[in-house]
Amino acid sequence: MNKIHLLCGVSINQDEWNDIFDIELAPRRFVTKLSSALWTDKILRNRALQVSRCKYSVSDQSPRKPLSPRKRAALRGCYLKFLRLKFRLSNPAQPTNSDKKKILKIKEEEKKLNSYLSHYIDDLVKQVQSDDSSGTEEDYSQWSSSHSP
Repeated sequence: MNKIHLLCGVSINQDEWNDIFDIELAPRRFVTKLSSALWTDKILRNRALQVSRCKYSVSDQSPRKPLSPRKRAALRGCYLKFLRLKFRLSNPAQPTNSDKKKILKIKEEEKKLNSYLSHYIDDLVKQVQSDDSSGTEEDYSQWSSSHSP
C-alpha cells in the first residue's frame, strides 16, 4: 500500500488521502476526516487540545493526554493547504475584491481549526458515554424485570 508523506514525518495511506483531500468538503468535515486518519477514534477520545481544561473523561481509560505535536502540526499544515486550494485566489500578486473576500474567509477558517478538532473529540467522548449509559439502562431494566416481586 502506498503512503503519502504529509508533514513532520507523518504519513497516511494514499487511498485515505485521496478520500480526504476534496476541496468540495466543508472545512469542518476536512478536519474530522483527516483527524480520523491520523488517530484512531479510541486514541482520539483519550486526547485533548488542552488537558488542563478537559470537561469530559472517558471511563475505563487513563487520564487524557495532549495530542501528539507532530500529528497536530501535520493536521494544521494540511488544513492550511486545503484552505488555500479551496479558496484559491485568481491573482495573489494583485488581489481583486473577490480575492480579498477569500483572504478574509481563509483567515477566519484558520482560526476555527482548534474549535473543529475539539468539537470532534468531544463528540467522540460523548458517543462513548451515551453508549455506556444506554448499556447501563438496559442492564438495569433486565435486572429489575427479573427481580420484580
